[in-house]
Amino acid sequence: VEFTETAFSGYDQPMASLEDVMVCPNVPLDTFFDASLSDVDTMLVSYLWSTGDTTAMIRVFRPEPVEDEQLTVIITVLDQVCYTICDTTNIMVFPEPQGAIEPNYLCDTREWQLTVQNTTGEISSVEWIDQTGTPFSTDLTIVVPDTPGVTYAARFLDGCGIEAIVSWTAPPLPVATIGVDNSNLCPVPGFLRLIAGMEPLRRGPLTFSWTANGGVISDQESIQITEADLNGGPVQYEVTVTDDCGNVATTSIILSPEDFELTLSTLVINDVGLTNDDGCPLVLGAAFVDGITGSTIPVNGFEWGPGGETTATISVTEPGTYTVTGTDSCDRELSADFVVTAADLVTPSPSAQVSDLGLDPCDYFIEATGIPGEQNGVTFPIVTAMWTGPNGFTSTDMRLLITVAGTYTYEVTDACGNTASAFVNIPAEALAVPQPIVALEQGEISNATCAIDLTAVGSNFTPEPSYTWNGNFAGQVLSVSEAGTYTVMLVDGCGQTATASVEVLQADFENLDPPTVTIQSEDDPDVDCGMILTAIAGDGDVVQSYEWSTGETTPTINVEMGGEFSVTVIANCDQEVTSEVVNVSVTDLEFPNIFFPESDNDAGINNTFGPESSCPDFANYSLEVYNRWGKLVFESNNIDNRWSGTLNSRGGSFLAEDVYLWQCTYTDGAGDQSQKGSVTMVRR
Repeated sequence: VEFTETAFSGYDQPMASLEDVMVCPNVPLDTFFDASLSDVDTMLVSYLWSTGDTTAMIRVFRPEPVEDEQLTVIITVLDQVCYTICDTTNIMVFPEPQGAIEPNYLCDTREWQLTVQNTTGEISSVEWIDQTGTPFSTDLTIVVPDTPGVTYAARFLDGCGIEAIVSWTAPPLPVATIGVDNSNLCPVPGFLRLIAGMEPLRRGPLTFSWTANGGVISDQESIQITEADLNGGPVQYEVTVTDDCGNVATTSIILSPEDFELTLSTLVINDVGLTNDDGCPLVLGAAFVDGITGSTIPVNGFEWGPGGETTATISVTEPGTYTVTGTDSCDRELSADFVVTAADLVTPSPSAQVSDLGLDPCDYFIEATGIPGEQNGVTFPIVTAMWTGPNGFTSTDMRLLITVAGTYTYEVTDACGNTASAFVNIPAEALAVPQPIVALEQGEISNATCAIDLTAVGSNFTPEPSYTWNGNFAGQVLSVSEAGTYTVMLVDGCGQTATASVEVLQADFENLDPPTVTIQSEDDPDVDCGMILTAIAGDGDVVQSYEWSTGETTPTINVEMGGEFSVTVIANCDQEVTSEVVNVSVTDLEFPNIFFPESDNDAGINNTFGPESSCPDFANYSLEVYNRWGKLVFESNNIDNRWSGTLNSRGGSFLAEDVYLWQCTYTDGAGDQSQKGSVTMVRR
């Protein structure tokens, strides 16, 4: 088999064609971009847009396009030939309009031609407005009179309909000007150059006519004048300037011999001050001002003596006289001297401070600080700092832990070699940590716990101390319930100890407060004819249990019948106490203090006299009523038999209207009871 290599030319390469679009920033963008390939089987083509879309056509929507954007699509074709196509479209946002007015002076008519421009795009419409605010033209170009100070404004819309406003003010009438150039006064003899001009310029070129002493001396833009031209006195130079439109303006200037006098140049040496550079030198600075040009550097530079330096500043470390020379633009040589004394080279010394910090809390510390010298805002740093102490001790630490008594000295050296020192003497007794002390306080036996609190009170200790009782219990307070000897050990923050002991006697546990108990009674709001009885223990009593004469074991009981009641409590470490017996009555006889025997308006209510009771739990009832002279007028042994106001309620005439005394006796669960009172009989 024979293979022959031939060029492949039978495949038409497909092309994608995306077009750029321009959009307005004030109009939403909503358009489609189609990257479809023609004459290619769509099954063999895949698309990938920079937006992430994978279709041939995509929709792009931007509600407020504000900046340019670029979209890219990558098209991959799988066919007899495999390749990739890349195409790009640009979405470009029209820029904001920027207005400008281009003025052009019309010489023939002495008018201004004004043209409005949008430097960022096109103009769709324009409206010219005069300085009174009145619109007067819609042309891009207008012609207005040459009236200085009058302002014209142009309001226009760009291609997107966005408005912009630009204004222009007519310039003042042109005037002639003369400028003076004195840069050629030296070397002597020099000259002054007078330069003519016109401002504002309507249109050039300009023509000039210089005169002096009544005669024309030049038609050039500038002229040169020497001091000799003045003949020892002042001379007036006048120039007439004409522009291309025939506008003419004249001005003049008077020159005198004083104008040719050269301003003196100056050169001095300033004491810049000491620096903290190597060797701590004194810096001298040369200050030069050229009287002609104002330059601060001589023409040929600086030259110092005796060292020959050519810089503006020099550093000196030895006393002596130092000289600097320089030449100004007029070739005048200047010099200055400065005498440096030994005192000028003395730098400020540092200082050292030592602080005795003492025990903190178990270790003894001292601390040192080196303070650098300072002068005129320059600090001379400390470069070395060293402690020395007993037995050859040395250290570079600022803070020291002291374990050996003696004198400790701190010495510092600055960058200039100046030294300073400070010391502190630490006696042996200062290193001793104080010995702690502990004492015991015994409290009274508690009614609640039946125990006695022992409290350890430490003093003269370093924090934080710990307490151990009889080698076992930890804490500052120990509660004991048995007699015996108790010992506490205090261990302070430095590990030092102190002990104390106390003997608790059996008698200490017998010194208990005897409990007390009383019974409080009140009506039961939830039960008719009921009472609530509450056992009230004494202040400070701790009750362990209750037992009522009814057999109940709660602090409060409810009773619905009268009788005798008592309560027994166990309190204050098993002590027993019983309350006094209380008689409780639930009977509630209520008597009126007035009645109306002849009244029938209230349906029989209050027209007889006798008690009312909602809890008639009683026996042996007796009611007796007497008049004011002690005569018995009514008696009854039946609560339902009430006095009608007649003698013994036997009928007949009513007794006199008066106040009558009554007495009632009965027996209930609480025993014999007696009530007395008075009642007023009112006849109607």
